[in-house]
Amino acid sequence: MDIRTIATVFFSILLAHRAFLVFYRLYLHPLATFPGPRLAAVSTLYRAYYQFWRDGKLLHKTIKLHKKYGPVIRISPNEVKSSIHNRTAISYFDIYSTTFNGRKDPDFYNHLRVEADTILLIDDDTGEHKARFQPLASLFSSRQYGQHESNIAKNVERFSSLLSCSAHKHVPCRLAAGYRSLSLGVMNDFVFSDIPDNVKPMASVEFDDPLTIATGDVLNWTLWLTRNFPALSSIIMRLPSSLVSMVTSSFEGANQMFQIISQLVEHEKNHIGPKSKDCVMQRLLNAHRDSESKIAIPTPDATLRSEAVGFTLAGTADPPNILAFGTFMAARDSEMQKGLYKELRAIWPDLRSPAPSYNLLHQLPLLVSGGIHPESPFLELDSANPATNNRGG
Repeated sequence: MDIRTIATVFFSILLAHRAFLVFYRLYLHPLATFPGPRLAAVSTLYRAYYQFWRDGKLLHKTIKLHKKYGPVIRISPNEVKSSIHNRTAISYFDIYSTTFNGRKDPDFYNHLRVEADTILLIDDDTGEHKARFQPLASLFSSRQYGQHESNIAKNVERFSSLLSCSAHKHVPCRLAAGYRSLSLGVMNDFVFSDIPDNVKPMASVEFDDPLTIATGDVLNWTLWLTRNFPALSSIIMRLPSSLVSMVTSSFEGANQMFQIISQLVEHEKNHIGPKSKDCVMQRLLNAHRDSESKIAIPTPDATLRSEAVGFTLAGTADPPNILAFGTFMAARDSEMQKGLYKELRAIWPDLRSPAPSYNLLHQLPLLVSGGIHPESPFLELDSANPATNNRGG
């Protein structure tokens, strides 16, 4: 068989594969019933065009698409987006249906570069997920709410003091980095018992701690690449990190983040100080000792590192961008600033006292979901659901 024949066969198979993939995505895919541009259903290059070649105009484009197609649209083969302007109970159920037997998009989650075969974020085996989640379940219960709010308040107080320090010195503040550092502080308290001083977030007014910088690089670059060019990202993620580093430094943030979180996991296992039983790592480390747990062996180190990466990124993907964009929009609107100041002073007359509780803040009209700016919750992922849900929701 000569080269020409081999090439003909190869390209014929490739063409047939692409033709079937187009047909599948248009008519057989679990998201095929959602409305939207047909080009978006076929390839991620549709969203990449507006993100890359049109200088980030995807958000503007989706607003127009919602007007044409409705509150829920398919914006890429494995992604749907919900409009906060026209969101309804029906459209919410369309996305978060517990009866849908789909699986989460592997391309979207593979950018985490986790070692374990699966993590709680993407486990699509209902029985296995339930068994692995059981040791952590009570951390998400209403009984833990008080402890979580206390930790959040502590981090907010630290964040506020750093902002005040910048203001008194008349020094510009890196507010976007500050919001990311604040989010990391909250997540660190949820995932770990103790954080070494050299990697603690909000260590200075510069908000330049290593993990804040690294997670920002991960979410700003690798997530962007994964969303727009998943095939390229999938290839890169299968290569040794040392080889990738020889070609480009763009993934150094991901490598740095993984190294830091690996160190935090080792610190959690070995440090002598007091350890909180109400954090993710301690629950996973002791899951096999729990009489009610179905886990019989100690959690492997690779799983601990992978879960720590998953929880850290899950907790820092959206809040920093939502807070930064909401602040930006409020800074441009003097009337909104006056209204927000009036609402806050009504429930917080003495600024030297601790911040009001979440229950009080949540009642303020300008602080409820979408109050500052309706599109801010969708800036990071611009979708309510990255792909199809795992079995059971």
